[in-house]
Amino acid sequence: MSNNARGWVLDRYKDRLVGNIGHNTDLTQYTPEAQDEWRKSLVGQELNAFLSQYGCNTEFGGINVFMCTLGNPDPHIDTLSDPKTGEVHRIRSRLNVIVVGSATDPLVWWGGFEYDDPRIENTKFLAPNGREYINKSVPGSDTQGRYAFLGAPELVARNVYTPSAFVKTDCAHTVHFTPGPRLIVTVPLDKSIEELVCLNSMN
Repeated sequence: MSNNARGWVLDRYKDRLVGNIGHNTDLTQYTPEAQDEWRKSLVGQELNAFLSQYGCNTEFGGINVFMCTLGNPDPHIDTLSDPKTGEVHRIRSRLNVIVVGSATDPLVWWGGFEYDDPRIENTKFLAPNGREYINKSVPGSDTQGRYAFLGAPELVARNVYTPSAFVKTDCAHTVHFTPGPRLIVTVPLDKSIEELVCLNSMN
């Protein structure tokens, strides 16, 4: 991502990375108007140009950010909920581009706990528009309980965001943050890491 594109993101969020913010996507960016701004921006143009090398684009799940100022998020499995229908889709991977935060923070995965694993719980949530949807949750009453349920991670990777990476997101995973604000541009994808590698080799 170019410096000008990064500047566009920073201008958009410079007044919002304050206070206590838990790790999550920006729920205000799922509207058609916000997505249209992202697509037309230099950020959207550069992301789509890059993704075209892998036979995909930003259309599956749009463009958003992960933002936080607090500690590490719980282990989780990513899903995409259609705001109009409530239908939930599997996010097989993401393209993540770090804008604020440490690129050396380790990512961890529990590959034995996949999206359709019967041990993973289906939990009901409410979207900002009030529509109910189902999300995938790791069992446990708190963070400690979820780590205890999963056991030791199968893979730990450091220096992944240098400055961007495709990340597997349809199994249990999390990231161990360096304290401080964190802002990552993210594009959910319906293609696995293996498919992306294959598609890139064909282009």
